Amino acid sequence: MMQTTPRRRPGLTLIELLVIIGIILILAALTTSASIQVISSQQQKNSELTVKKVSEAVNQAWRAVIDQAKEEQVPASVLSMAGNDPRRARIIYIKLRLKQEFPMSFTDITTQGPGDLPPLPAYQAALGSYNPATSPWAAVDPLTGQTRSQTGACLYLSLKRNRRGVGFDVDTALSSKEVAEPFSDRIKEIVDSRGRPLGFYRWPYGNTDLNPGGPQSGQNDPEDIEGLLTSPNWTGSSGATTFQNLVHPVAANSSYKLKPVVVGTGKNGKLGLNPNSMAVTNANDANDNIYSFDLR
Repeated sequence: MMQTTPRRRPGLTLIELLVIIGIILILAALTTSASIQVISSQQQKNSELTVKKVSEAVNQAWRAVIDQAKEEQVPASVLSMAGNDPRRARIIYIKLRLKQEFPMSFTDITTQGPGDLPPLPAYQAALGSYNPATSPWAAVDPLTGQTRSQTGACLYLSLKRNRRGVGFDVDTALSSKEVAEPFSDRIKEIVDSRGRPLGFYRWPYGNTDLNPGGPQSGQNDPEDIEGLLTSPNWTGSSGATTFQNLVHPVAANSSYKLKPVVVGTGKNGKLGLNPNSMAVTNANDANDNIYSFDLR
């Protein structure tokens, strides 16, 4: 009986190998792209949740400070700034207390301007021996090309402070991924899901995204329903100038709505401000930011 040798199948040709490798690379690219999109989408959702959660806590603490400031005695210096109008003085004092309780930078904590309230000792103690000339916080962020944002750290300090009627404990209400200590200097900050610090702005003046009311509508400034700060008999005074240097601009017949805003970075990882509503260094940085007022 004659045996037949099995016929060998010829090996893959170079062209066939290249085709197979090409198919594998395409499938890998599609899979990688899909994975990146899923991760990015999840990061966006997580950042939105963080911004919303922090914003709600800020609003609660903000109201607590206002309620307490309404019961405190207004200093004589504030009354003088108000042109001796006690109602206007109360509003100014409330705003100065809000600035004191909700700093936006370490400078707010370490310095006191003429007419300003003194920084809170608890915040100063938390900063320790912070030196703006040598601290890593003063360095330039390689991603943004700007000095590192301190608002995330200030937010942490603001929400860490005990206030009556406020039941938000920042260290337990937020996860370990939302609270970071980036420079091993005992200064914590609140970050989004991309590890970028949250932005915080007490009174983003002229914010067209905040559904502004009309001039003197009583809806422009929640702390100044009567429009006493925009009264023409005060806006041109030296007291108004001092106030604007310390707090925020005021102008008669302005259309704006002042409200604290928490901001998270978008997909580009850069923290900017909406160019049609707030001052901005690079308008492109703000294109995909997450604003608390957009999260209903």
